[in-house]
Amino acid sequence: MKYLIAPSAYKGSLSASQLAHAIASGIRRRNPNAPVDLLPIADGGDGTIEALRTALGGTLNFTDVSGAVGQPTKAVWLVLDRAESGPEPGSSPISKTAKLPDEQMNEQNDKSPIGSHRDRGSKRAPEKSPGKLSQIAIVELASACGLAALQDRLAALEANTLGIGQVLQACLDHGYGNIVVTVGGSASTDGGMGVLTALGAKFYNKAGQILPSGGAWLGQIDSIDLSALDERCASTNLQVATDVKNPLLGPEGAAHVFGPQKGASVEDVLLLEDGLRHYADRLEKTTRRTARHQPGAGAAGGTAFGMACALGAPIIPGFEWLAELIDLEERLKNADVVVSAEGHLDTQSISGKATGELAFMCRKYGKPFIMLPAISDATVDWSEYGITAVFPTAKPGRLATIYDVEKSAELINAESLRK
Repeated sequence: MKYLIAPSAYKGSLSASQLAHAIASGIRRRNPNAPVDLLPIADGGDGTIEALRTALGGTLNFTDVSGAVGQPTKAVWLVLDRAESGPEPGSSPISKTAKLPDEQMNEQNDKSPIGSHRDRGSKRAPEKSPGKLSQIAIVELASACGLAALQDRLAALEANTLGIGQVLQACLDHGYGNIVVTVGGSASTDGGMGVLTALGAKFYNKAGQILPSGGAWLGQIDSIDLSALDERCASTNLQVATDVKNPLLGPEGAAHVFGPQKGASVEDVLLLEDGLRHYADRLEKTTRRTARHQPGAGAAGGTAFGMACALGAPIIPGFEWLAELIDLEERLKNADVVVSAEGHLDTQSISGKATGELAFMCRKYGKPFIMLPAISDATVDWSEYGITAVFPTAKPGRLATIYDVEKSAELINAESLRK
């Protein structure tokens, strides 16, 4: 029986690659000769670059940026050649020599960062070589200004996306004409105000003062000046990959659904909702584009909306984009059982995220689908969503360890596959 092991990361705890190896170890304790295909995955949130780097290789780059609350942060971004963006049939499912982002980050800590925002120079793009036109730069918001980095310092109203705009500047400075921004795992609800500010936009209040970036100031915007917006954006194939399908506003929008996860109180959520609506009115009027109702516009606190509206960047489903790059569907078809993982399995897991999309794919091809989350919502009948069995790994009040994951993976047996 061949297993496809395709976990997402336990955010802030275990990487997708660590989980893949731990699950394989647990399965092989019961069946030492079980064939396994290790394929760490992501849906546009934390770990997207790691998943792509593990499956496809590529070149890692590092840029010093301003984190979600202004803290110095070293953001990582990945460059893939077109030839790397789709594995050849029969190719190795996982690179044995490729170093993961955290390993290369340790090596780079004492080196000068590539594309530091403190050394941008001119906004005129360098002449693009044929090589760079055939490459894709992949930027991960979670690395630049993500929620996990804040831990207990959540700042629902002040956090911003300035850092991801600074990484975009680095990509433009290096001449990349194809850029995908993956926007899951954000700490902010600023509608992409920070991204646009980093690229040259100015947001003014009624007194004519330039506003800082952050959800707290969205409602104070009186006018928006995009005249200094980096002109290179217009000639760049820029896309926004999202991990959710939520619109910008309303009960399923950015503030109501994701604001509390970022530390927003009930009052904060109402303030952010009103601010996003006001911001959308101003930005759509300025750009003459309407983007608030697009699926995924509410991703990353409305960052997808801001980039779609001001930069004309198409919003694409992150999981579908990544799955195509790593040839996930073909590898799933060749497996007998699919095993995945994520930190918290709840009903949000099935809304455009990796778990829900994998479950759909498994139903399509009649494959048993096993989940090993750190924790799960025990009130949900997961079989209704195409999940065959769920084995939580974390002990009450504790983070899951590699050992915990291995022990849970040992529970995958013939009986669990028949559920």
